Amino acid sequence: MGRVFRLPRRTFLRGAGGVALALPALEIMAPSRAARAGGGASPKFMTSFVGTSIGRNHWPDDDCCGPTYPGDQLTPDNEGAGYDLKHVLSPVGADPWQYHSGFGGNQPAFDVQKELTVVSGLKVPWGPDGDLPPGGRTIKFHYCTVTPQISGTICSDYSEAPHGPTIDQMVVDAIGGGRPALAYRVEAKAAGGNTSAMSWKSNGSGGVSRVDPVVNPRLAWESLFTGFVPPDPAQAAAAAFEIAQRRSVLDLVSGSAERLVARLGHADKIRMEQHLDELRALENKVNGVMPGSAQCEMLTDPGGSWPVTPENGWSNEELRAEVLSDLIHMAFVCDLTNAASLMFGQWKCYLKMGPAIGWDNDLHGYSHFGGSQTGIAPLSDAIAWHIKHFARLIRKCMDTQDVDGVPLIDHTILTMIFEGNVGYDPEADAVGVHSTENMVVLVAGGRGLGLNPGRHIKTDEVHPAAVLLGAAQACGVTDPLGDIDEAFTGL
Repeated sequence: MGRVFRLPRRTFLRGAGGVALALPALEIMAPSRAARAGGGASPKFMTSFVGTSIGRNHWPDDDCCGPTYPGDQLTPDNEGAGYDLKHVLSPVGADPWQYHSGFGGNQPAFDVQKELTVVSGLKVPWGPDGDLPPGGRTIKFHYCTVTPQISGTICSDYSEAPHGPTIDQMVVDAIGGGRPALAYRVEAKAAGGNTSAMSWKSNGSGGVSRVDPVVNPRLAWESLFTGFVPPDPAQAAAAAFEIAQRRSVLDLVSGSAERLVARLGHADKIRMEQHLDELRALENKVNGVMPGSAQCEMLTDPGGSWPVTPENGWSNEELRAEVLSDLIHMAFVCDLTNAASLMFGQWKCYLKMGPAIGWDNDLHGYSHFGGSQTGIAPLSDAIAWHIKHFARLIRKCMDTQDVDGVPLIDHTILTMIFEGNVGYDPEADAVGVHSTENMVVLVAGGRGLGLNPGRHIKTDEVHPAAVLLGAAQACGVTDPLGDIDEAFTGL
């Protein structure tokens, strides 16, 4: 009997100049049918962040939340499965929808509601400086609402770093096998520093080190798929030259790919060809985003009436969001990482939303009645834009088969957090739209990891970090998240 052809799970195609390209999950990588029946696909975890409070999406006519308060446009009214989809969650439904401005016509709906759980009624507690509750914040709002969510540690000053590793780093420490977590940011012109990052890892000395997110899609691509450095200096120089000349990575590995495909079974051939097609499309999209050298951060004009300049706060974040989401998806498909963070915008985000949704103001401005528009439209449209990209990534994971033959989303948990919501604001000593009461966390996928997605769960002031910890525990995390040692078990 001939020797059975098998591939290790982390097999790379080697190409000209020493370039390496990761492979998708193939049936031939599974050791046996029995082993596939018992699992074998590694869990994946992503957390993403929307850089504004969602409180103003309901746009009251008075100072805040008076008799004319028309209702939250994100949080469903009914609990359980089949929850109602308000405007902000329209992209997760099955029917096309539109921004209130009518900008861009029908927007895609991704039909992912059955995989998305909305957890509401959450709260980040607060207290006076020097006496903060566990996982709590100072009464000052901006920059002290994100750290407690992603690390479970206190925040007492605007730009204070977490006092422990963030949830993404907890996942890779537990199950990553030494591979790093990915950290990307969509907003290109953020200020930098702690307020423009959402990933911190242990530094080995009891503290943490910030992981600055990658914003340049070209650099993100190269770090994933051309990071292999040959030991031979001549080969390394040749690889660098080829990349500088912008030759396709797929062209560099074409010979290896053709030899491999010839040895695969029918199903794996189809999957491999699909994988190469997806990579080619993604590579073409990346090349379109970043003209010139890898250091170039200026983008081509996205069209319309918004030229791409550093001054107007827009650098084609629509396409950046797509490309960076695609890279996370492909990294999960290729098992290059077990965790990723996707920061749409910095804390207190000033990203101009005009080119994306047709309302011409920045994201943070909308949380303060930004611009001259009236009605519920601007902020609810802006948050729906974020949800659109989140739902698109969920759909891609639903449509991708993992190594054990089930959808990738079954072994993947995608989460989204927000800066705040409407409720009591201790800084203003009044009800306001900059509060950490009534907060929401979105959790998608994880059916194969023990989660029961597709519901609205209303909690009684559970900490958002407890929700993220509950999701991460399904991936294999066993340690507390900062001060939060009791995970939310309702997922």
